[in-house]
Amino acid sequence: MTNKYIIFFIFTFSAILTVFSLRRTDGFTTYSIMKNKNIDTDYDFDYLVDPTLINNILSQPFYYLNRGRQCFVFESLDKKYVIKFYDKERFNLFYYFPKLPLPKLLNDYRNKHYFRRKNRLGCDLISLKLAFENLKDDAALEYIHVNKSNNFINKLLIFNKCREKFLVDLNDSIFVVQKKCEIFFNIFEASNDFKRKELIKGFIEMADRRCKKNIIDDDIGKKRRNWAILQDQVVNIDVGRWYFDEKLIYYNVYEKEMKKATKTLKKYLAEFSFDLENFLEGELNRYYLEYRQSHPKSL
Repeated sequence: MTNKYIIFFIFTFSAILTVFSLRRTDGFTTYSIMKNKNIDTDYDFDYLVDPTLINNILSQPFYYLNRGRQCFVFESLDKKYVIKFYDKERFNLFYYFPKLPLPKLLNDYRNKHYFRRKNRLGCDLISLKLAFENLKDDAALEYIHVNKSNNFINKLLIFNKCREKFLVDLNDSIFVVQKKCEIFFNIFEASNDFKRKELIKGFIEMADRRCKKNIIDDDIGKKRRNWAILQDQVVNIDVGRWYFDEKLIYYNVYEKEMKKATKTLKKYLAEFSFDLENFLEGELNRYYLEYRQSHPKSL
């Protein structure tokens, strides 16, 4: 009995330490970083970037900033850039035990989520490719690294949430480098009404540019941290679910997408300022009219 109690105590204490450690670090370990040892020519972006600039950016230490749904985010020492490492656990298929026999109902449910997760990384990379090739500035993108490479001689020095340091081999890691931005709604609340109207205009212009590239954003959601300000330009810093849709040439599809793109802002303004909500509606109606006059009416 004594040995059983000792084993139980050791197991329980180890489990508590593990949970405590994960909470202190937001679950980040270098093992969590998504790796890629394959080559897919669809994701060769090096010809679009300055290798000297990227190596200079990544020559400095990066410090833990936060954790998103898909990535761990680190901020550069000079506070001008962030690097996002894809969280391998978000794409892990092991938990679904795909070869384990199950009754049909449970098997169908398991397969639905298994294949959705299996396809998730591919969808994310397609979205990044669309953003990088079409709206790089609107997504504050500097660099995307998907394929295994020999681009980086030195490993990247990073510090986790507890300021423990690690070295990361960037050559086989999937990551994104973006310019560091200020969250849109934080700047909005700290501005006067004239500046707020300019920010609303910038928000609409950002959505309009995307729509005119025939790109749908399927992840508008309710979060207010997807949009940011970079040198007075409104940008979208979360481009995880963009896809191409040629139907956006029709003004009724364009109008629907613009309403969806500004839904979160409209809801926010309804609580913040009735006058600014009306200003948003007026600006949107102007865009709808211009688009209607120069594009096909409907499908």
